[in-house]
Amino acid sequence: PPHTSEEGFLHVVRNAVRPILDDFKPQLVVNSAGQDNHYTDPITNMNFSAQGYANLTKMLKPDIAVLEGGYSIEGALPYVNTGLILAMAGLDYSGITEPGFDAARIAQSEEVSRAIRKIGDVVLSNWRNRREMQEKIRRGRDFIERRRTNMYDRDMIY
Repeated sequence: PPHTSEEGFLHVVRNAVRPILDDFKPQLVVNSAGQDNHYTDPITNMNFSAQGYANLTKMLKPDIAVLEGGYSIEGALPYVNTGLILAMAGLDYSGITEPGFDAARIAQSEEVSRAIRKIGDVVLSNWRNRREMQEKIRRGRDFIERRRTNMYDRDMIY
């Protein structure tokens, strides 16, 4: 939800993403490290910090991080990227802090925390019950399937 801070992001990783990864046992983990969620990003209403990104990276244990978007080139990019690199290298990133960082100012509300816990619980429950859900799909109960073809660009790529 809007105004999610590192508390919410890390809760989801700890309580939904990590258990799913531990169960699934992927051969490769790629961190799509977009920085639009940073609290200084002018487009989003999220409150993630460089420390949060570094902690998330440490928790995910990615094999690869792909640096992606974000519109706060000076406020986020150098701090988040440094935190990501240090976390992936297993080095101390505790000193990485954005200028003017104020944790209290970007803290998420209890309402946001409740919504995040609820979403995380549903995702993990769906994962744990995936076989039963797949069987319902196979039997055609409670699900409707629709097929569509989408054209993505003027080069006629589908």
